[in-house]
Amino acid sequence: MKARLIRRLRKAGSPKEWLPVGHVVDHPRAHVLVRMGHAEPADEECQQAHGLTPAQMSAAQRSADRVAKGIHPDDYGAYDAGLISGYNPDGTPIPGPNYVEPEPEDEEDEEPNDE
Repeated sequence: MKARLIRRLRKAGSPKEWLPVGHVVDHPRAHVLVRMGHAEPADEECQQAHGLTPAQMSAAQRSADRVAKGIHPDDYGAYDAGLISGYNPDGTPIPGPNYVEPEPEDEEDEEPNDE
């Protein structure tokens, strides 16, 4: 059974070796990588074994993207909407492609107190 990686993954049992995007994993449980959102089926056997609909496979891939970027669950909506794309080292959000700078609030002319 074969699955093709859609993201770089650490090689099992090796803390320093990585498998590149496009690498084909040939393993009896390769379909699990598809279910986890890390790969796509590379043969008919894997296609039959993963058991996901196209929508479920797409959702698994989106979920794996969020986890890989360390997105906090409270920020999933903002990430999915493109408002943030990750976090700076200090924890502040990195603006995403759909981020719009908030308009500064207009200060209303205050009337002087006649006291």
